[in-house]
Amino acid sequence: MSTKLKNEYLTASTVLDAIDRHWTTYSTPPTLEWLRRDLNLQSTSNVSYWIEKLRDSGLLLDKAENDSRAKIVPVWVHEALRQFPTEKVRTKCESQQ
Repeated sequence: MSTKLKNEYLTASTVLDAIDRHWTTYSTPPTLEWLRRDLNLQSTSNVSYWIEKLRDSGLLLDKAENDSRAKIVPVWVHEALRQFPTEKVRTKCESQQ
């Protein structure tokens, strides 16, 4: 489902909604390209700008220092995975904090 927006009307909430929609539908993080298309943006650099704003506001997890291809993970997904009963998932979540 694509959201047809003009760039001047794009908000952090709209970007977060697109990220949440992707996680809810596919159970994986969206790519910058997927978000670019879904939000009808010209460039992935526009998506990166909004991702950084959401990370700075605490709504997305910070990327690991040594991870050049950081995943786009909302805090709610991280919290849900921490409740998952397997040791492998808990260890991975704790290592990203």
